[in-house]
Amino acid sequence: MTRRQRTLLFFLLLSLFFVLAPSFALYSQGYRIDFKAMRITQTGAFYFKVVPTRADILIDENLVKRTDFLFGSALTKNFFPGNYFVEIAKEGYHSWQKILEVKERQVEEAKYVLLFKKETMFQQLADAIVDFWISPDQRYALLLEQKDGLPWELTLLNLQTLGKEPLVEQSKDEILNVSWAQDSKHFLIERERTGLIIREVHDITSSQPCSKEPCSLEYLGQNIENIQFSPAASGQVLFTKFLNETQVLFSAEYLKKEAALPIANNVLSFITHGNSVTWLANDGNLWQQDLTSKSEAQKFQASLFVPKGESSYVLFIAGDSILLKEDASLFLHERGSSIRREILSPVSEIKVASGGTRVAIKNQSELWVLFLKEETEQPQRQASDLILLTRFSMPIDELLWVGSNYLLFSLGGNIRVSEIDNRDRLNIADIAEFSSPKLYFDNEKGTLYVLSGGAFSVSERLR
Repeated sequence: MTRRQRTLLFFLLLSLFFVLAPSFALYSQGYRIDFKAMRITQTGAFYFKVVPTRADILIDENLVKRTDFLFGSALTKNFFPGNYFVEIAKEGYHSWQKILEVKERQVEEAKYVLLFKKETMFQQLADAIVDFWISPDQRYALLLEQKDGLPWELTLLNLQTLGKEPLVEQSKDEILNVSWAQDSKHFLIERERTGLIIREVHDITSSQPCSKEPCSLEYLGQNIENIQFSPAASGQVLFTKFLNETQVLFSAEYLKKEAALPIANNVLSFITHGNSVTWLANDGNLWQQDLTSKSEAQKFQASLFVPKGESSYVLFIAGDSILLKEDASLFLHERGSSIRREILSPVSEIKVASGGTRVAIKNQSELWVLFLKEETEQPQRQASDLILLTRFSMPIDELLWVGSNYLLFSLGGNIRVSEIDNRDRLNIADIAEFSSPKLYFDNEKGTLYVLSGGAFSVSERLR
């Protein structure tokens, strides 16, 4: 090769270097040529996390990736800015579909995608059931059985072994309420017999004091209301009772049959949570007290309204906030705040998600979600955002959380599950159809308990 040829080759390679080096640098930073828009632009990406794993990711009907086996996640890169039709599919499951927008140098996320089976199998556990109550640890179910022409009987069903044993023999009393203790070792039953209210505690294990014979609460008197187990001490109950035309909140050690001790006067409503009790006083003040210590009650919020004597009040604990349902209206109270915010009216049912930062609200045929904390994950939410998810042409009957990103409900006997990600379309899947079902969802196992037409059944894992 002559000297001239070497010189030409050198300058040619040098020119290529100056042309290609910036191109490689731009490419490594995500720049691409968008021939449709005839411009150079930076690309974006999608990130998905899906249950179950090994689901197909389709972008504009093209299969681009499959989620991994261990974590069910997938990252897809190099998408020009714009809107894309995304479908996540797996054989035998309802697909998830949504139009998502990709922006320059940003990752559009959908991290809580659940795919639900198109056909869900159910196993019948018992028949001739009128009602049921699942224990807090989700290991047991109290079943109210009543066969044709016979009095009812209360039985205990072990949900792990499916063994069943009678607890309360056949009776003609009217069941008013059944409630579990938080430790799932005993329960409280209230029933009426010829105008007399009978309240008693039953233990489910033979080593407990109220197992062979129930512990009667008759000594507390008849004119008591809203009785429930104390979360702070075993063998203790909390209740309200009218004395001298005012309602007093009491605690009582029923195992020792000790006299009831007053906690607070002028109480309109109360709720237990953790080791504390919260109550609304008739002057509008909200109070909290730790039941495990001897410290005095602390004012959660000074009065911002005057309660009405003829109205009903129900308290809900949602993280650091208190939700107060006054008749059919829902209000938000925050510690130390001077504002009482009305959330929605009318409201028929409220469910607080685990963690207490999201609240599902049922308003006849509408589903709403209230976000109590700012959320930076997509879709981003501001604190106190109230989102209307959807409305139907008929009333919603049941409402339950599936994790903290999906809602399970029944609509005219059709059991459905909906995401709360309202970007673009809302993904709603049909689970099963039962006549007038009562539902309970086990979030740990992912199974659904259904009572319908006297049959008590459990589903296979939904997700």
